[in-house]
Amino acid sequence: DGKSLLFTSMEGGNWDVWEARPADPGKWWWLNRKFELRRLTSDGAREHDLRAGPKGEKVAFIKGNGDLWVMNRDGGNARRVLASWSVPDYRWAPDGRWMAFSRPDADGGYWRNVWVLPLFGKGRPVNVSRHPNPDYSPAWSPDGRKIAWVTHRWEEGAELCWVYLRKSDEEKNTRDRKLEEALKVMGGKGPGAAGPKGAGKKAGAPPASSPGKPRTSGKRRGKGAASRPARPQGGVRVEIDFKGLTERIHRIRIPGETESSPFWGPDSRTLFFRARLDAGSGLYAVKTGRRGGGSPRKVGSVTGSAPVWLPKARCFGWLAAGSPARFAPPSKFTSYTFTVPVVTDLREKMTYAFDEAWRIMRDQWYDPRMNNRNWDQIRKKYEPVASSCLGPREFQDLVDLMLGELNGSHLGFYMMSGGGMNRLFRRRRGPSPSMFKPGNFQEITWHPGVLWDQKYPGPGLKVKKVIPGGPAARKESRLRPGDLVLAVDGVPVDRSVDLTRVFNRPERRPFLMDVRDPSGKARKVSLLPVTYEKVRGLLFRELLKERLARVEKLSGGKLGYLLVEAMTMPSFEKFQAALYEAGRGKEGLIIDVRNNGGGNTADRLLTALC
Repeated sequence: DGKSLLFTSMEGGNWDVWEARPADPGKWWWLNRKFELRRLTSDGAREHDLRAGPKGEKVAFIKGNGDLWVMNRDGGNARRVLASWSVPDYRWAPDGRWMAFSRPDADGGYWRNVWVLPLFGKGRPVNVSRHPNPDYSPAWSPDGRKIAWVTHRWEEGAELCWVYLRKSDEEKNTRDRKLEEALKVMGGKGPGAAGPKGAGKKAGAPPASSPGKPRTSGKRRGKGAASRPARPQGGVRVEIDFKGLTERIHRIRIPGETESSPFWGPDSRTLFFRARLDAGSGLYAVKTGRRGGGSPRKVGSVTGSAPVWLPKARCFGWLAAGSPARFAPPSKFTSYTFTVPVVTDLREKMTYAFDEAWRIMRDQWYDPRMNNRNWDQIRKKYEPVASSCLGPREFQDLVDLMLGELNGSHLGFYMMSGGGMNRLFRRRRGPSPSMFKPGNFQEITWHPGVLWDQKYPGPGLKVKKVIPGGPAARKESRLRPGDLVLAVDGVPVDRSVDLTRVFNRPERRPFLMDVRDPSGKARKVSLLPVTYEKVRGLLFRELLKERLARVEKLSGGKLGYLLVEAMTMPSFEKFQAALYEAGRGKEGLIIDVRNNGGGNTADRLLTALC
């Protein structure tokens, strides 16, 4: 429903499912700055791989090493639907009553197969691929009549195949399918009834309740008469004829052996997939049909993961190169890239890494009794030391000491030479800019575009001057001389406060200011700040304007004035451009080099005056 977001978090020391809701539901998610968080699971096990059901009422997730669980969206009625020693790759059926998944055979087989699991009654999972070679990445068609997957059952590497779940669909011929499509276009109604946009409706035809309307033949249902089960919301109901199902598997013959990640188009006939074929790597599409379908065509070079069809927008939403994106068939791609600054506390990072190593052994060590050692006590013994490690070697030795408590063969912990922990150790201790790309974020002090009254004692900070051209001079974020800024982003400010607490941040985003004008009226001002370099340029122009006017007035128009900003090439070029205009028609020229930013162009400046 777009009102909540479910995710997994290690907050509190264990991986649990959490729910987030925007503090202000009237604003878009990305405009909210605060969120209400609620933990939905808390049982000591590690929850991961969340997937919402088709209606959003149910949520599935993996617990521990591979058990599949389903619960209500609010965390209630949680139940295990599949016990597994290996993490399954699962997908909800479009009616929410089935689950398709791939995993190794329950009897200990090495290769993965594709299974379907009924979520109603006491049904057991059924192997629908049933082949000694790998089958994986199942995908339901939106109409619930087909499942496609990647297979290695033929001798040409990874290929695509699909199966009709109903025997009746397999038995239909080309004429049957064309007739079915025609009826769908006509709304499935007879010639005397209103079709799409009222087509076929006869003038003067009696309404449906008219006694003159002929009845269809057949007996009326009475008490005890058989009836079909109510159709799920959306009109999709998955029905599977398991008998002879493997005989209905269809192969999609495509040259090469690199097909992967299949998903269906909204028409339930077009199958999209990733591949590296003659046309290059990218996203491809192929029409499915009993007679092999059509030839694959390249849709584009962009590929994504976790595609979800958005009916209102008529496009897929997915992740492309780690960013939200959309794919509108047949070939329109749009990406919504963004950057997020992340500040990493090295001590917390090391503690987290240690806890993760401890948890992996707890969940995956072959001996559930941990060699008769109290694994919780061992965690308490070593964890406090993790945050004090001075380098990667010390941290590696610490984890090895913990593993040594198990007295197991071939146990060891190694840090990758180019891994994130090694990069963090090479930086200063404490909060440090993130190593993530794009952009190595660096904390800077942002400027609101005003000068403060240094003599005003408080409360708040008093605006002495608004810098022309700056953020406080804009209409949507205007401040005026005499305004009092009482708080910035909820933090009270005055002369005693170190302003770097509120004006320092690694990214440029608006300050939310609590402002009171000289009459006592309060208001909120959202102000997008600028850098000190930008403000320095604005002040320079303002200073130049003031001094030009003053020299003009005091000299009676006889003297020109030039202000040198710095002894740099950009400043020298400005000096050259302004030199003639400043001296033209004047008896003298004042060249002001006071408080310039320094540099090495003094000789060029003197040469220009010769």
